[in-house]
Amino acid sequence: MIARRAHCTLEAHQAARGRCLQSMPMPETVLPGRCDVLVVGAGPAGSACARTLAAAGREVLLVDQHAFPRDKVCGDGLIPDAHAALRRLGVLDEVMSLARSVRHVRCVAPRGGFVEVTMTDGRKVNHLTRHPPGTKENPLDTAGVNAKVRDLMEPVLGAQKTNALIAQVNTLETLDDIRKLRPLLTAG
Repeated sequence: MIARRAHCTLEAHQAARGRCLQSMPMPETVLPGRCDVLVVGAGPAGSACARTLAAAGREVLLVDQHAFPRDKVCGDGLIPDAHAALRRLGVLDEVMSLARSVRHVRCVAPRGGFVEVTMTDGRKVNHLTRHPPGTKENPLDTAGVNAKVRDLMEPVLGAQKTNALIAQVNTLETLDDIRKLRPLLTAG
C-alpha cells in the first residue's frame, strides 16, 4: 500500500559506499521482495538511520511519499549539533560544499513570521508573513482545508477514500446518517 505512492531511494547498497541513487518514483512491482529493514520517511532521521544500517551491512529500503530533492525550511539552517551528526554520517564535507554561510539570522514568529538573514557578503535578505494561512486572521478557504486534509490523510486512507471522505464532509448537512462516514475512516 505505501509503496504505490512511495518514492524510493534504494539506499540499501549505495549508502555503504557513500553514494546514493537519485530519487525515483517506483511502482510496487519494482520494489524488492524483501529487505532487512524498511525505513519509512526519508527526512533527516530516516535517511541517517538507513545510511547507518546500510553501512553496517543491512539491506535497507528507504521510502518516502514525496519526490526528492525538496525544499524544507527546517533543513535550511544547520546548527553545530547538526554539523556533528553529519560528520558522524560522513557527509559533512559534501553538505558544506553546497551550503551558504551567513553572519546573522533573526526569526520572529508570534502568530506571524519574520526572518532576516545577513549573508557573509553583507547583503540582508528578509521576509515577513503577518498572518500565516490557517490563522483566524487568514483562514483557509474550503480548497485550502481540503488540500491540507488530502496531504495528511491520503497516505493512510488512499486517494479514493480520502476524496470520498472530503466530498462527504463538505456536504455534511445533506448526510442522513453520520455512521455512513465510518467505512471512509478506516485504512485498507
